Amino acid sequence: MSIKLERAVKAGKWFKGAATSADVVSRIPKDIVKECPSRIVALVGDAIDKAYHDGRASTGAEIIDGNVVWVYSLNRGIEWDGELVKFVDSKNA
Repeated sequence: MSIKLERAVKAGKWFKGAATSADVVSRIPKDIVKECPSRIVALVGDAIDKAYHDGRASTGAEIIDGNVVWVYSLNRGIEWDGELVKFVDSKNA
């Protein structure tokens, strides 16, 4: 990783876990890294991370523990184990 990219990662506000940082960095266009100062590269990384989280939140649901889809507007989850499907509410979650 170049010094400019290292500085951008350090300045960026996204989660600094190895997989997250690697994914954000991989999505920053190489021309931006080449032509822009590290603070601008960091802002691009922040925008990529925010777009990911905004998109995820807009679904209104998420997978928890690999076998439950939690639907925020219903405050309920759908749990499956093979063929079995059962509903889970916030009291049982």
